[in-house]
Amino acid sequence: MTSGVLLFTLLTINTHLAVFAFVPTVIRNASYRQKKADEFTIHSDGVGMAGATFNKHILGDVLRALQPRYLAQVKESISGNLKSPATLDLDPLLIYIDSISDNALPSWEDLEKLLKSQQIPVEKSFRDRLKMGSEHSALAKIRKFSPSDNTFATFYKDAASWCPYCQKVWIALEEKQISYKVVVVDMNCYAGSSKPSDFLKVQPSGSLPCVVFNDGTKEFAIGESNDILAAIDEMKPTPKGNYLIPKENSEEMDYMKFLCDDGRKSLERRLFSEWMLYLTGKRKPVEYKERYEAMLYEVDSVLAKSPGNFFMGKDISMADIKFIPFIERQAATLLYFKGFQLRNESKWPNIVKWLREMEKRPSYGATKSDVYTHSRALPPQIGGECTFSPDNEFITTKNSVDAYCLPTSVKPDFEDLSWREPGWETEGKLHRREAAERILHNRENILKFASRAAGKPGFPVAAATLADPMALGNDSARVAIDVFLRYTIHGLLQTGIRNKIGTSEDSLNEAAKALVKGGDGTALAIVDCLDYLRQRVGVPRDMSYPAAQQLRAELLHISTTIESESKALESSQVR
Repeated sequence: MTSGVLLFTLLTINTHLAVFAFVPTVIRNASYRQKKADEFTIHSDGVGMAGATFNKHILGDVLRALQPRYLAQVKESISGNLKSPATLDLDPLLIYIDSISDNALPSWEDLEKLLKSQQIPVEKSFRDRLKMGSEHSALAKIRKFSPSDNTFATFYKDAASWCPYCQKVWIALEEKQISYKVVVVDMNCYAGSSKPSDFLKVQPSGSLPCVVFNDGTKEFAIGESNDILAAIDEMKPTPKGNYLIPKENSEEMDYMKFLCDDGRKSLERRLFSEWMLYLTGKRKPVEYKERYEAMLYEVDSVLAKSPGNFFMGKDISMADIKFIPFIERQAATLLYFKGFQLRNESKWPNIVKWLREMEKRPSYGATKSDVYTHSRALPPQIGGECTFSPDNEFITTKNSVDAYCLPTSVKPDFEDLSWREPGWETEGKLHRREAAERILHNRENILKFASRAAGKPGFPVAAATLADPMALGNDSARVAIDVFLRYTIHGLLQTGIRNKIGTSEDSLNEAAKALVKGGDGTALAIVDCLDYLRQRVGVPRDMSYPAAQQLRAELLHISTTIESESKALESSQVR
């Protein structure tokens, strides 16, 4: 069947999606509550970014499946499945590890003790706060704003903690301090399979986000982000006593509609449309850039007229919550693909000021991602390719963003390694400890995850290039990964300068030599495993950006050491 016939066949499917969405009886803003039966609709304009079911966003799924890059992924997966997992000779490494002391390579237990000896009280209580629900984090499964709170909402969000529609619901729950528990669901491009049946019973369309509320008498589910935001605002005022959405039939409400609640005519959606055109358009790149910049000037002028630091004054409103996920993604993706600096105070000072105000808010800070994560997460979500700037303006920033996430064989410039993303705290020992804690807490799963690079790729193939949930790991590789992850954690927790560490650094070099003695294929397979892990550290899913950079840098140092020893052995054999 040709792709054209396939597309026609799929588009003629006649189906309707059931709606499972009940609304509270107390209605403050009726316009937010009107919801018609969700009849079958073809979406191809980014509506499916949150990853709905195949039927709901069929056109985007079909177009993505026909892309050359995705077809190449399928081909690579099929060929990979025809091969056996890498055969590794780890005997020289194991003999060396048995011969050294714990000072040279501490055990996992000793590393945990070392971490605790360096942590301040707030770090030591992190896991307890997660369990109690008092920590706002992508790792939290429950959130309570007082010990006596009973969970009021069940928040279904994407497992990657990336979806912008989930993000605005997440921020609103935090701003209104409504207790909730979290259920994570993979977006389509990461899953490689169907959504869980339990979730589809709640949200038949399969789209994210979805929130099940409980008002004490009944449960009701709402599955569209703007309707969820309205329901959240109905629950109660913010701690300051105000609501995020103005009263109906007021000047403030009319202004909010202009900002973000008038469909494609709203300021926020017009900015979104020009961003998409600039990011993905190919025919007229100069014109697309000028159009997007014009929209930024309009947004900046709107913020300049505000009597406070936010879109509607001194207090945060639903307009800010609806704008921030997409301006965050615009700043990140345009920096990476175009070399375009949205955080430009000389051009858009009020946008930059607003971003800084938003970044001060805990409700937003814990949900914020980094440029690297956005550059990998967005393309499969929009069902198309992001285009690089034809004038090569992007090269410097792209190289800087990628510096710690390239394969070990690709050597980045020192300037690229020194670059740090704007809008984040300066990295330090606290962030090194954060990275170490995340690995120590979840090490068994991480060992299994990283061993995929020496195993077999999964099938069916996920649309996201870095996602492979069906992959099979290599149990023998886990032994070596265990060793070099311990060196990684020990390096993160060292308080001195690396070249003065002494025993641990010398031991790392010797361990790398021992690994290489098992054969070039063995050494390179373990390097691939460390690269696989390094390239998949997600922000905020796994840790903050400063911590992620520290971990990426340490993993790169370890894999570079192994590769260097491999090349040294190869050179000596040639001579």
